[in-house]
Amino acid sequence: MNVDPRNLPEDFTQKALRRLAKQAGFDFLETIPNPDPAALRCIPAEFARAHGIFPIRFSGSEEDGRLIMAVSDPVNLDLMDTLHYQFKMKFDFIIASPTEIKRAIGVHYPKG
Repeated sequence: MNVDPRNLPEDFTQKALRRLAKQAGFDFLETIPNPDPAALRCIPAEFARAHGIFPIRFSGSEEDGRLIMAVSDPVNLDLMDTLHYQFKMKFDFIIASPTEIKRAIGVHYPKG
């Protein structure tokens, strides 16, 4: 039986993602901070919305650093491959709930 995580209560989703983050060695964000404008410019709004991701900031410089990205599914290898192939960058991932990622996209990207 497959369960669609979008149909689960938010508190259950947060607990499950927090546990996944701990087991997999990722950080977990309950609230996504205000992003670096340079990070937002790297990932188009349409791509972020379609893939449920949110760029937060760079570790290191924009030119040679890694883009820190909020994701709800850090084991989605297809998404990771797509990011690396399409944007030719290095990424680090932080886990956040799909609801929090949608909220951050709605607040920080132009409506579309």
